[in-house]
Amino acid sequence: MNQLDLFDEPTPYARGSATSRAAAESVEPKVTRQEKEVMAYIRSRGDGAACFEIEKGIAMKHETASARITGLHKKGMLRRTGEKRKTLAGNPADVHVAM
Repeated sequence: MNQLDLFDEPTPYARGSATSRAAAESVEPKVTRQEKEVMAYIRSRGDGAACFEIEKGIAMKHETASARITGLHKKGMLRRTGEKRKTLAGNPADVHVAM
C-alpha cells in the first residue's frame, strides 16, 4: 500500500453492525488526513501505540500527534489499553488502540 492509498480508505467500522457502519459514515467527514494517518499506524502495529511511537513511526511532531490522539479519543475512535510503555526518557506513556 502506498501512502496515497492510506488516506483513501473509509473510516473503519465493525463488519456486520449497521449501527457501527452508520457511526463511521457520520464521522467520516470529520476525520482529518492526519487522524487517518495516526489510525492507520496504530492498526498496523497490532498491539497499539504510544504517542512517542506514533511520532517516530510516521515522522509527526509531538504536539501534532498528541492533538490527533486527543481528537480521536473524543470521537470515540481510540481507547487507552491501560498498558504503559516507557519513553526514551523512561517516563510511562499510555498505549492507544483503535475501536
